[in-house]
Amino acid sequence: MTNNPSVIFRVLPDGETRTIRGRLAWALLALINNPTGVTQYSHPAPSWSSYISSLRSSDVVIKTARERHGGEFPGFHARYALQSKIEIIEVSNASS
Repeated sequence: MTNNPSVIFRVLPDGETRTIRGRLAWALLALINNPTGVTQYSHPAPSWSSYISSLRSSDVVIKTARERHGGEFPGFHARYALQSKIEIIEVSNASS
């Protein structure tokens, strides 16, 4: 069985109520629960940039900061941090 979260939320102070599901809901909850932001390393996922783009399309403001990383393949990665105030109306974890 897999976890398939669903989130009903609105951006404060006067955003429309929206419903998101699956990985997009997971990404929003990760942003809410990690005020210093999330990275591909802290929360591995297939497509953070896509999740962020979709959330921004729902009027969620998210800051992107570039951070250096070392290791075998040094370079940069993104840290995404939620800037909007979000009201969570309902979270469900439907199993399939």
